[in-house]
Amino acid sequence: MTCECIRDQGFAERYLRGQLAGGDHDDYELHYFSCDACYSELEAMRLLGVELAAHPRPHASWSRPKPKWLWWAVPTLAACAMLIASINFFRKPDPVPLPVAKVVQIAPEVISPGDLADTKLVALAKFDAPLYRETILRGTAPAGNSFADAMRLYQARDYRAAAARLEPLLKLQPSSTPIVFYAAVCRMLNGDAAGAERGATQSLQLGEHLYVEESYWLRAKARFALGNVSAAKDDLRRLALLKGDWEKKARGLLSQSELLSQSEEVR
Repeated sequence: MTCECIRDQGFAERYLRGQLAGGDHDDYELHYFSCDACYSELEAMRLLGVELAAHPRPHASWSRPKPKWLWWAVPTLAACAMLIASINFFRKPDPVPLPVAKVVQIAPEVISPGDLADTKLVALAKFDAPLYRETILRGTAPAGNSFADAMRLYQARDYRAAAARLEPLLKLQPSSTPIVFYAAVCRMLNGDAAGAERGATQSLQLGEHLYVEESYWLRAKARFALGNVSAAKDDLRRLALLKGDWEKKARGLLSQSELLSQSEEVR
């Protein structure tokens, strides 16, 4: 699939309208993930649609013509105004009303748009601890009983104690995929999103292994927690393209993040 073919057949517009199906949909995603020009064109078209939806063109409306003044009536109106003023001058003043206690109404708590966006971002960043699978691949065997002890603490949901065991092991075996991955997971569960992002990146740099899909998921969640929505969405797109067990979850979270981006652009 070439850039010229995409433009000639209007793939970007059809993709945004949900009219691409089957092989064309997947081929187009695969192309624009790796082509900066087509990705920029798609984003520009999407943002234009959001802007047009937020600011629709107003319809022409009929306006009442301004009345023409009858200048000959001005003296008569002035005389009437003077007569009304003189009547009010000789009129008795109205009695002063007694003071009335003011009723103070407490305004309900309102979440501002910024707080609402933060709330949605927290929901996108919510991360559940993945199950530990005791599977050791060739070349990735962790350091003996220390790793087993750490993972027993992990399974008991004592993530701080597990991290205290895993971090020293990580320095000893920086190429052990179970240690790298679960150390990054513990960082995320202990509130260190930046450390989790670094650990997930280290895990992905080790190449093909058992935790590749989960590492993309972890890094996307960490990036949502850090507020880097664009990078998180890129990770979800890459995860979906792997066509593995996590594809459905990746596409679902990607759709939720797109809704958040569109709501922010409309505001």
